[in-house]
Amino acid sequence: MSHCAQLLEELAQADPELRSALSEPGPRGALLAAVAQADEPLVLVTEAPTRVVYSDLVARVLGSSHADLFARSVAEPVSLEGDPREAVERALQRADTGLALPLLVAIPIPDVQGQRCAVLGLVSIDPAVEAPPAPAARPARAPATPQPHGQPGLEMLQSVLEAIDQGCLVMNERFEVVAVNQTAARIARLSPHEILGATHWSLWPSSIDTPPGRMYRDVLQSGAARQMEHHYVGEGIDIWLRIHACRVHGGIVSLFRDITHDMRLRSAEADHRARWEAAKSAVGSLWTLTPAGRMEGSQPGWEAVSGQSAADYQGYGWLGALHPQDADGTTSGFEAAVEKRVRFEVTARIQAPDGTWRLRRLCMAPVLGGSDQLLTEWVGSAHETWA
Repeated sequence: MSHCAQLLEELAQADPELRSALSEPGPRGALLAAVAQADEPLVLVTEAPTRVVYSDLVARVLGSSHADLFARSVAEPVSLEGDPREAVERALQRADTGLALPLLVAIPIPDVQGQRCAVLGLVSIDPAVEAPPAPAARPARAPATPQPHGQPGLEMLQSVLEAIDQGCLVMNERFEVVAVNQTAARIARLSPHEILGATHWSLWPSSIDTPPGRMYRDVLQSGAARQMEHHYVGEGIDIWLRIHACRVHGGIVSLFRDITHDMRLRSAEADHRARWEAAKSAVGSLWTLTPAGRMEGSQPGWEAVSGQSAADYQGYGWLGALHPQDADGTTSGFEAAVEKRVRFEVTARIQAPDGTWRLRRLCMAPVLGGSDQLLTEWVGSAHETWA
C-alpha cells in the first residue's frame, strides 16, 4: 500500500463522509483509491464536497504540508464546470497550500446523470524530485495496456482510466486512439489492441458525418467541452451512448456511457403516453387517480362527467360529485378495491355539468407495473346507464 493510500484510510476513520465515499462499491470510491495508490503523479478533485486527492509522487513535491491538503474538504467549494485545468488549479489554491502544479492533462469525469463530478489531472513533476520508494509489501499491479511510443504521460493514466465507470478513449489531434480502457472496448465490442493506434473514423466509418463526429472536430478546434446523447446504429452496433468530449493537451478525451436501457424505457414510456392520449381522445371520459385514490392535476375526463372544477376534485374532492345516498357505498367499495388492488365497478348517481343527477357506471382499473407488480395508478371511466 502506498503512503497516500494508507493516509486515505486513516483520514477515513475520522471523516464519515470520506469513509462513506470509499466504502460504497461505486465508481467514486474506486477512482479515489486508484489515484491514491497510483505510482504516477496524479491529482483528483471531486465535487460535493470539494476534495483534493493525489498520489505519492505529488505528496513528495508537497512535502510535510501534504497531510493538510490530502483528501481534505476545501472550505470554499470549487465548481468543476468550465475549463477542467482551471478547476484543479482553483482547488489547489483554495486549499491554501501555496502550491502550483503544472497540469499536462485534465479530464472531467461525469456521473451517471451526465453531471461533472470530478476532474482528473496528470501533473508535471520536476525530474529532480526523487520519487518515494515503493513499499516491499505492495501487491503487484496488472500490466497496463500497451501504448504507442511517443505519447508521454498517457501510459501513466492507464490504471486510473480502468477505475472510471464508463468508456474512455484518448485520441490525438489526428483522431488516432492512444489510450483506451476495458469498458470502452467492451462497449465497442472490440479488443483494446484492435482499437489502439487506429483512427476513430476507421473504427467507426459511419460516424464521420454524424453529430458525434462533428462534435469531436468542434471540440478539437474550439477547445470547448461538449456532450450529447446519440443512437449508434451500424458496424454491428445498435446502442445509445451519452458522450462527453473535452480538449486535452495533444488531442481530446471521449468519455461515454451505455444508456440503451434508459432510452428504451423512455421510448416505452413515450409510447405508453401516446396511447393513453389517443384513448382519452377516443373515449373522452378517462381520468387517473394516485395509488391511494386521489385525483391530482388536470383531469378533463372527470370534468366532462361531473362538471367539477380542478380545485373541486383535487385529492378526494371528486367524491363530492356523487349523490349523497350513493357516496358511502361507493367510497367503502373503492377503499376495499384499493386495499386489494383489484378492479372496482359501481353504478351511482353523479351530478352532471348541467346540475342534474345522471346514473352512471363507474369503473376503476388498477395499473400494476414492474416485476413486483406495484400499484402505480388507477384509470377511471364512466358510462351513462339506465339500469
